[in-house]
Amino acid sequence: MSMFGSFGQLAGMMKDFQALKQKIEVMKQELAQLEFRGVSQDGTVTAVVTGDCFVRSITSTTSSPDPKSTAEAVNQGIAQAKNAISQKISEATGGLPMPGLF
Repeated sequence: MSMFGSFGQLAGMMKDFQALKQKIEVMKQELAQLEFRGVSQDGTVTAVVTGDCFVRSITSTTSSPDPKSTAEAVNQGIAQAKNAISQKISEATGGLPMPGLF
């Protein structure tokens, strides 16, 4: 009898996992629509990064942007996106760590 109880618990866990998986897929789609702006320290370069960590655009107020400024802007945008991802994952999982989702 305890064997069937274990199967029932396992089935319940699988159902919960499937619901969480669907919730995470929706969350990924929502994040992909968000944009984060990173700006270099000197203010000359702005990078727009999506919530799924793709660089959408890079603009500069100078005709020849400094590579360091470009990297700063992109890294800042990615950091903002990653922070948003972490918050969304925490909300979706009730604070349980879920490595490897993104």
